[in-house]
Amino acid sequence: MACGNDCSCNSQDSRRDFLKSSVASIATGLLAGSLINSFTSCKEEKPKPLTGNKVPLLDAKGNLIYVDETHVKVHTHLKTITNEEARIGIPGKKICNGN
Repeated sequence: MACGNDCSCNSQDSRRDFLKSSVASIATGLLAGSLINSFTSCKEEKPKPLTGNKVPLLDAKGNLIYVDETHVKVHTHLKTITNEEARIGIPGKKICNGN
């Protein structure tokens, strides 16, 4: 009766029910999360054997490093553009050279 009315808003039963439902919800969420994680976990690929052929690469700081070619992923699906296409720019912009 902390609110002044004859109600059960502060009774021990409602607090216990709230705590029970909260614990049950958290436990269910954790269980569901672990199940989802076990089904969607990625399979680890076996590392490829090293070939011994080294490829020169630049690292983020601009240093030349040599890496085995099995560690390099080649992107062949990238579209190549000519220098003229690259210089056209964005239409309607101040830096545009094409229009």
